[in-house]
Amino acid sequence: MMAGEKLLEAFAYVDPELVQDARTGAERRNNTGRRALMIALAAALVLALGATAYGYLSGADWFKTWFSNRDREPLTQGQEAYIEGAAVDVGQSVTAGGWTVTVETALADQYDIYVKTRIDPPAGVTPEDNCKLEGAVVLDADGQKIPFSQRTESITYYQEAGAWYCVWSQSVESVSGETAYLDGRPLTLTFDSITVDGETVAEGPWRFTLDLPAGGTQAVELLDEPFPCKGRSISYEDGEITESYYDVTLLSLEVRPLRLRVQYRSEKEQELGDGLPLSVVLKDGTVVPTGFSGGSFGSHMADCRYQLEAPVLPEEIAYIQLPAGYTVPMPE
Repeated sequence: MMAGEKLLEAFAYVDPELVQDARTGAERRNNTGRRALMIALAAALVLALGATAYGYLSGADWFKTWFSNRDREPLTQGQEAYIEGAAVDVGQSVTAGGWTVTVETALADQYDIYVKTRIDPPAGVTPEDNCKLEGAVVLDADGQKIPFSQRTESITYYQEAGAWYCVWSQSVESVSGETAYLDGRPLTLTFDSITVDGETVAEGPWRFTLDLPAGGTQAVELLDEPFPCKGRSISYEDGEITESYYDVTLLSLEVRPLRLRVQYRSEKEQELGDGLPLSVVLKDGTVVPTGFSGGSFGSHMADCRYQLEAPVLPEEIAYIQLPAGYTVPMPE
């Protein structure tokens, strides 16, 4: 990809409202220091594009921009340092059926992985609708498939300069063991087909080797005893939203850079998982939302995973926000 295209690609992830602010200098309510910093970023990109100044974004730089825009907050120094250590430039291209797929960069912790790819159609073909990679499989160094939850497979697509880009992520199905992705040996990522507007236009496989750094940040357990709190139930009636709360007991709350793992007991079995929304609050006040990404459930028991909107480092966390005002602080 040309350097100018990489700059345009980064620009695609800046909030359009911030771009408008940068162009007009308009004041907006709640224009805090964080928002001012984001507006400054948008302004810098507008000026760079206007002057046709080209710059190269490494995989780490691209992920910084992507996660920052995803969370709508500038990243902390610790978050940026984590991404710099975890992101790898891949730069592998495979062509099948006239369609070229390029894996540009990847980032992972022990249980979650993000892969940015580019899809180039054959000459003369311009996809106008949804162009998607299908049938993703990740194999470990022994050729064994790494199982993942279908609920946690997330794909974000956008089109630019005649190509489609895909940010693909998945979370491991099993939560046992210390690592799935970062054992120090290469992984194999395969996509088996490409569809446009739901119809298959090419069949692969497109196969790539991912050399990710070994190790990763170890999990931190926040609880040393059961923690009583509340779960949240939402009901809709006559166009109105009603919230109610019920008793929950946390048995374990584990933090990793890209996910939370929570084990708990609930009086409402039907609310397991979705009934316990969580967010991470950093020491500087930044709030990092999470999304429920699956788990295992028994009789009034849950073992759940929550994917973070941006990476976090345990030493930067102040507390975990739970429903009904409950919080779990980081251990000293």
